[in-house]
Amino acid sequence: MNARTDTAGKIQNGKSDLDKITDAIEDTAVTARDTARTAVDKGREVLDQGREAVSGFSDTAQEYVSRNAESAYRGARDMAELAGKDTARFVRERPLSALAIAVGVGVIGGLLLSRRRH
Repeated sequence: MNARTDTAGKIQNGKSDLDKITDAIEDTAVTARDTARTAVDKGREVLDQGREAVSGFSDTAQEYVSRNAESAYRGARDMAELAGKDTARFVRERPLSALAIAVGVGVIGGLLLSRRRH
């Protein structure tokens, strides 16, 4: 009987150990699942923050480009208007000089173009 009792005790201890291992595995699985859910939630949160940052940067960049392009356009337009007015005033005040300059530029341009063709 002693051997049977000893064997029964070992079997009982084995079942107890197996139950403890099963409980530990189940606890680990629950903890792993919870950790995975937390990681996924945190990942979504970080992704949303990234999207917001990129969107904000895009809006800021568009505003900057729009503002500076508009300013550059106005500056170029103003400079062209001033150059046009200065040229018109120069032609009115010195018509012969303006004509001589125009002829000179035309002759030089013609010479340069005729050189390229040969």
